[in-house]
Amino acid sequence: MTAAACVLAFRIAWLVGTVADAGTVPAPAPAAAAAAAAAAAAAAAPGTVEWSPPTLVSAHLGRSDADTFHAGFATDRNVVIGGTHSGDRALTVQSTDGGLSFAELWRGGVGTGGPYGWINGSLQSVGNVSRYNHPAVSELQGNTYSVVSMDPATKKITRTQHCCLPSSPCGASSPYAGCSAAERISWSGLPAPTMSFTLYSGDVIALPNGRFGKTVTVCNNPVASAQRPYGCTLVPRHDASTGRLVWGAQNLSVWWFTSDDARQWRYTSVVASTAQCQALGLAAEEGPNEPAVSLLADAKTLIAIMRRDGGDGWPHHNHLPYIKTFSSDNGLTWRDPVPMGPTVLSARPMLQRVPLPSGAGAALVMTGGRPGLNVWVNWLGDGDAWVTFNLAAVHNQRVAQGGHKFCDEYVHGATYHYNTSQQSSAYNSVVALGPSAEGLSRALVCYPLGGSDLRPGPSGSCHSNTTYVYCIQLTLSPPSPARAAPVPLPMDPS
Repeated sequence: MTAAACVLAFRIAWLVGTVADAGTVPAPAPAAAAAAAAAAAAAAAPGTVEWSPPTLVSAHLGRSDADTFHAGFATDRNVVIGGTHSGDRALTVQSTDGGLSFAELWRGGVGTGGPYGWINGSLQSVGNVSRYNHPAVSELQGNTYSVVSMDPATKKITRTQHCCLPSSPCGASSPYAGCSAAERISWSGLPAPTMSFTLYSGDVIALPNGRFGKTVTVCNNPVASAQRPYGCTLVPRHDASTGRLVWGAQNLSVWWFTSDDARQWRYTSVVASTAQCQALGLAAEEGPNEPAVSLLADAKTLIAIMRRDGGDGWPHHNHLPYIKTFSSDNGLTWRDPVPMGPTVLSARPMLQRVPLPSGAGAALVMTGGRPGLNVWVNWLGDGDAWVTFNLAAVHNQRVAQGGHKFCDEYVHGATYHYNTSQQSSAYNSVVALGPSAEGLSRALVCYPLGGSDLRPGPSGSCHSNTTYVYCIQLTLSPPSPARAAPVPLPMDPS
């Protein structure tokens, strides 16, 4: 089947619903009425999303997430590079057709080196690395970070190096101790006492003022253990009801760092903290973590969307809507966070700004889940009203004959708790692709199905010892009437 045939329009007529987030700051008079009318019109007449058939990327024994897929090069947004991993092996894969097919670049046992490096978290800033033509900080893992380099000619990763943060417990024999002086990244201005950085801290983003920004999730009460010697995201506890060791996250915060060169980083502000959320009536067992940051359609305002309870909090393992906050001064200050709508939850939000065709502005596309597996589209690109798409249901309708499917309990929203039905970790990726041959806007969403550490449903049909990672392409048709043309992103050659 040709790539063009794969993206023939297949319209899913059902939308789960348009969500108007709680806590939106009212527009000042006299613009309030006009702004409310525009938002109401957008919610009443959303655009349409067309879905390609899902592409099977990999299969792993045990749990494998799908949150490391990125566009490889700003000059060719159809190049997508990602990594999948599990207890049996790690893979690096690449697509040159916007995720309709993938080729394997490298494979090896987990923790082995190789020309494409260790995959878990190491590709979190590939898009930024290639766009700005120099290595950039990637995912922070405990007290370590990764630096990724790519060859613009071959469009392949040439080096993945892992580094220790200053004063971290990494020893000389650690696989994270080998960074050269040119690759070392510094972090300064940390509030005392210095607190441990944690997993899933977000990507580097180019700011309107020409600098770089990055969120970092921090743990306010670091706990070391044999299982997690360098991290503190999750605190180990024994669950008497199941006899299992579970990880209960607690007391997390998200900080904002800025840099002139994406290497020398300085603490700038608090995006959101556990104490702040408690004071605002947004108390959670985990606290703000797993941030996703993007510019809005105006290419000036930053939005940060964060998990606050995604099932790992202690003792109830709640699932709460994401929280969001905005900054109009490049992250120097942030508004008070507010909760998003009741269907916009709860773990690992991933967010991209997607310019729309024909002068129709820019949309925000987000993916995540728990319970369930979802894609959300904010057609106005203002972070306010979101349309929810049931990604598990879309997958089952579009997957090829004989392909893997989500079980009915999962698709139809069986109640999820820490010890009951879950068929995906909901650790997804979203990639803003280049336009189609017809000039339409596109995005790619990658997601996991199955995994041995995920609980079976009531009938047992949700259980699988294998995780299958799929990617599906979205084509976005904006609502009418068309809005103003999108503002180009800073340093974006497109």
